[in-house]
Amino acid sequence: MPDNMLAEKPYVIISGSGKYYSDTGDSDIGCINRIDNKLNGLSDFISDKRNEIGRLTERKADIEGELQKDNSYPAEILRLQKKLKKIDKELGVDNK
Repeated sequence: MPDNMLAEKPYVIISGSGKYYSDTGDSDIGCINRIDNKLNGLSDFISDKRNEIGRLTERKADIEGELQKDNSYPAEILRLQKKLKKIDKELGVDNK
């Protein structure tokens, strides 16, 4: 049991390649059941984390792909600003 644990709220930390927190409950059997349930749920936990890593990897690839695309917005903005100045001049509008 952890050194800094409060007596009113006992827990254990199961550690290996990671650390997993589990409440212990009020009885010995409750403690064993909670730890057992935590250990049984680790495969689902790992599966969920692997799926999340897959989604994040795909998202990263999508974002990197968008960043690699030719971004012609600055050139388009300059072209439209010039066009607007020309139209303003033809209409006699002075924006100084």
